Amino acid sequence: MISNKKAELEYQKQLNNKSKKPLNAKMISGIITDQSNLPLPGVSVLIKGTQRLTTSDFDGYYEIEAIVNEELIFNYIGFKEQVLSVKNTNTLDVVLIEDKSSLEEVVVTG
Repeated sequence: MISNKKAELEYQKQLNNKSKKPLNAKMISGIITDQSNLPLPGVSVLIKGTQRLTTSDFDGYYEIEAIVNEELIFNYIGFKEQVLSVKNTNTLDVVLIEDKSSLEEVVVTG
């Protein structure tokens, strides 16, 4: 029983290290749109190599804390994934490109 508790504590420690933001992180925000300049709600924004993530709201707006040179991965169904590096700015607007090859057929079951 003690070894299980010890293993669980070690797992939690490793999990916290992956999801914890660095002390020198700054708030990065922006608006995610498609090529027609329409906002995209529900876009996943993940910091590469971590478990820190967020999603864009109804207006395509997102906020995430990151440090310079970390890579943000923007992912949305039907659009090509984009990876952008954080620079010395607090605003990072993104235009996602439609991926015509990914949605050829949709099957709805009820």
